[in-house]
Amino acid sequence: MRQFFVSELCEYETPKIVSIKSKCLGIANRLVQVTIIIYLIIWVFIVNHGYQYIDKAAISVTTTKVKGVSYTNSSDIRIGNRIWDMADLVVPPQESGALFITTNAIVTHNQTQGICTETEGIGANCSADSDCQPIGKPYHLSYGISEGTCNHTTGTCVVRAWCPIEDDSSPKNEENSTMKNIGDFTVFVNSHVHFPFYDKARSSLIEFIDKDYLHRCNYHPTDDPYCPVFRVGDIISLAEAPTEPISDSHFRKMAVKGGVITINIAWDCNFDYKESKCKPSYAFKRLDTFNGNSLASGYNFRHPIYFYESNRLTRHLVKAYGILFTVITDAQARRFNIITFLQNLGSGLALLGIASICCDLILLYCHRHKNYFKENKFQTVEQLQGLDMTTIRELLRQHMVSSQEEDKEDSLDQKDECEKSLN
Repeated sequence: MRQFFVSELCEYETPKIVSIKSKCLGIANRLVQVTIIIYLIIWVFIVNHGYQYIDKAAISVTTTKVKGVSYTNSSDIRIGNRIWDMADLVVPPQESGALFITTNAIVTHNQTQGICTETEGIGANCSADSDCQPIGKPYHLSYGISEGTCNHTTGTCVVRAWCPIEDDSSPKNEENSTMKNIGDFTVFVNSHVHFPFYDKARSSLIEFIDKDYLHRCNYHPTDDPYCPVFRVGDIISLAEAPTEPISDSHFRKMAVKGGVITINIAWDCNFDYKESKCKPSYAFKRLDTFNGNSLASGYNFRHPIYFYESNRLTRHLVKAYGILFTVITDAQARRFNIITFLQNLGSGLALLGIASICCDLILLYCHRHKNYFKENKFQTVEQLQGLDMTTIRELLRQHMVSSQEEDKEDSLDQKDECEKSLN
């Protein structure tokens, strides 16, 4: 160990340049270098814009507004025959980064707090009073607090709750229970982004959009890609089947149980060009796991409408099925930056050293004359002690002469081998 550490500490290495006359190694070296240069130009600078600084710390906010009127025409009293406007269908009216539009509803009218029997099959089934004990027991899946008695007619416990108990079973004709004309509703989406590094702000209301244009335009991915007004039926169609022609058939299927749709707004701004060229692009995708029989598909929630009737607190309980739109904004801006350019250029040029490493591996470990190349590439020089400069010069001269003679002998040997191979 002592000898090892002494030898390692008392040794210095310096590169030795050896010129290898080999077509194969020369071509391999140039191919690797050309590949790295092509990668640097195409992938780093053209595809990934390595000459620009990219600001991804954008600040964004999105506002939405819904327009439209709908109606239902159902014999089921839970749905009824009535008009529904935006105040009825958009719940809550304002939500950060999201928007809910009701497409189907089950309404339990005039509920008041009192004592009534639970719904059969809800988790409060009973055959005797003992099944409903103790008094004051809350049922996890039920709507009330147990009164400790069993209603043998319905086979359920008597509870203190909002009465009458909600019946949320599906209507007999689900197609007729859904809101009409919801597919024709329009959603105005206004996206605002600010890039703090460049101190620039953009809005989806780009330069050519005015009030008249907003009143008559509807978003279309090819015919009108910058209109910020979206028809609900078109959004569902583009989310479900983006490559197919726009159709309301997808919306009619989703309207019964609802769904979750994401609206992705992408900003990719290149401020090396005019700021007006910075425009948004839109994409849509359905997120809930709908597969026809999935219990997790769709989207619904309950909300009450409270009022007083005969000085008694009363409510309508609405179980609303609908479409939840979530708005996601991805924004980045870029511009030429000399520091970013030099960093990427330097790191790319440093990769050229890979060519030498690859050729050295072939030369020293794979070539048939690898031992010969190792002897010429690596040379050990012992420290000269106790010698004057004249003696050192003479030793170096003798070494150079001997090296030249060895090179001549190697050349003659190679020439003899070539002549033998030719003969």
